Amino acid sequence: MTENLYTALERQIYSLGDIYARKLRKWNMWDHDDYILISPRGQTLQIFSPFAAQPIDEISIEEAIYFATVLTEYDDIDEIKAAYIQVERLCRLVGYVLLILERANSLNLSLSAQVKKDKSLFPLRTLRNKVAFYVRRFNIIYLAGWAAIKFSLEGRDSSSVGLESRPERSIEVLVASNQELEDQPNYSVRVGDISKKLNYARFNVHIPKNHQRGKIELPKLLFKSKCFTSLINPMDYFQVTGGEVITNEEFIRIVADSDPANSCFLYIHGYRNSLTSSLLKAAQLKVDLSLTMPVVAFTWPSNNKAIAYAGDIEEAHAAALPLAELIKNLNNQGINNIYVLAHSRGAYVLSESLQFLQGENVSLKRVLLASADVSQKRFRQQHHREILNLTSTPILQVSTTDLALCLFSRTMNNSRRLGEAYQGVFTAAGCETVDMSSCRSLFTTDILGHSYTARYNNALDELKLSLIEGVPAEERDLDRVSHADSDHFHWRLPERIKLS
Repeated sequence: MTENLYTALERQIYSLGDIYARKLRKWNMWDHDDYILISPRGQTLQIFSPFAAQPIDEISIEEAIYFATVLTEYDDIDEIKAAYIQVERLCRLVGYVLLILERANSLNLSLSAQVKKDKSLFPLRTLRNKVAFYVRRFNIIYLAGWAAIKFSLEGRDSSSVGLESRPERSIEVLVASNQELEDQPNYSVRVGDISKKLNYARFNVHIPKNHQRGKIELPKLLFKSKCFTSLINPMDYFQVTGGEVITNEEFIRIVADSDPANSCFLYIHGYRNSLTSSLLKAAQLKVDLSLTMPVVAFTWPSNNKAIAYAGDIEEAHAAALPLAELIKNLNNQGINNIYVLAHSRGAYVLSESLQFLQGENVSLKRVLLASADVSQKRFRQQHHREILNLTSTPILQVSTTDLALCLFSRTMNNSRRLGEAYQGVFTAAGCETVDMSSCRSLFTTDILGHSYTARYNNALDELKLSLIEGVPAEERDLDRVSHADSDHFHWRLPERIKLS
């Protein structure tokens, strides 16, 4: 085997370790329910099944590559079956390695066509594991429903005094928005149409006593029904408890008085986010990252509907100038240490705002673009240079399992997106690219793999070390991954989320 083929196969193996094979892309042609993952240290290729709690097989990387060298010598799939299909483990190994070779275009045309057509070399399913899985799932659903109703009833008091007697934790989140904000009775704020100027507000967000890191505790959809609202204790969930509109002078005073180091954390939300959801996310980040500096959420008028993606593009573009004005405003008032987290379409808003900051006396302490819904080509040609003028070592978090970018956004925009790494990881001089593909679990609500940045403990740890503390990548326990046939490299978060 030539060195180039070896490198190509190794790259394909690691790529497959970052994707769930079940019903994704070309894997559905093999019609099986298993998926594979690379072990935390990248030494073995582990095969899992959703119907089993433990890996059903484990193959070393060296063993997989050895079989690859053997299988490239065959011209007929029947010969491969005759040699290996009698041994179940070899059958499983050969099936996966053939897929790797086919994806790497390392088979001759005849054998490649046979591999695409034949479905007999796939891991066997076991009825026992299926039964155990469904029994386990039924018990979990039953116990969860019973516990939710039981604790909700126990937490209630007929005079409602029980709600006040529980310790309440409330934090403040500031908002800057290019939407109209209007005070309402009972310390609430109404969001109006797009505004020609920046508007500011302050909100109190309640954090429940039972908050778990990486989660925003909200009532389940079933409990939101009128039939169950009486069972809900609002103190057990995130909620906005009050808000008021403030002036620009009050906004600057609050930010300046809240931190003697003249720092603030600026969060820019992405597509399909309302003001409330952005507030709750900003509050969760403040708590989970243990931030002492003030948190500012820049909210732009996202439509908060799945079908309104095209409209959100226009709204995001219009929000670029107001965001630039906010950054200039903070810098002009001495708030020089601005830590920016821009997620998804929010990274597009930030990228487009950079053109309005060039030549200005402004700077950003650190910038992290997570799951950035930005064109790779446009970033390389324009935004790359602009962002390096404002901050040192911007951080790009990418993922091969971000289906929202890999499939939906890429198709809608007809261009590869900055935050997706399905066909290779994007790198740029002066930027720090971190592959976050290990932050994915089948047993979460993050089906699209798009919200990993603030969902998992290891992702939150990486966010704090890189963005807030500024620890170099070499000291953050990341794996350095070199690119074939180039001097480029990126970093990869090695920890894998537990699957159960």
